[in-house]
Amino acid sequence: MYRARELRGPVQTTLIKMRIRPDSPTIDLRAGEKPSGEPVHEEIPVQPLGGRQFRLLASPTLALGVAAGDQVEMDDQGGYSILRRGSNVVVHVYADEKLDHASLIVEVNGLGGVLDGRADAPPDAFVSTFTIPSRAGFAQIEQVFTRYAAAHPTVRWSYGNVYDARGKPLNWWLK
Repeated sequence: MYRARELRGPVQTTLIKMRIRPDSPTIDLRAGEKPSGEPVHEEIPVQPLGGRQFRLLASPTLALGVAAGDQVEMDDQGGYSILRRGSNVVVHVYADEKLDHASLIVEVNGLGGVLDGRADAPPDAFVSTFTIPSRAGFAQIEQVFTRYAAAHPTVRWSYGNVYDARGKPLNWWLK
């Protein structure tokens, strides 16, 4: 089970639905907690698999550890367990200002990936979520995002489903 992270301030998430049917069912993944302890959930489009099991159709921006294509089982609080990985890597791009990622999107598309969504918490916290097939290779993924961050001083990036909470590689791509 993945633990949620603490979130501060108002957050507005936007799912980029270019590849998602607008009538897709959704689930609310637990993504964190407000300072008050109240849970924060992120709505994600899914394909129902029966019971409490679902295949994610987009990668979350706020909920950690899962990607588009993963099969999850939900609990009553919006927590989730991963049943099967979909072989996609999630990359989060953080910026202190709202940026146009057009050049980055072109490079990510070249790796077979897509922009899945954005979470904006103005005035100085903006996150974009990209899903990339693991077959693109970590060296190529890292090259694209490192180059983009070098060209934009307010940008940082990290993987969303490659390391556990202690920073240890999950190694799901080796299986």
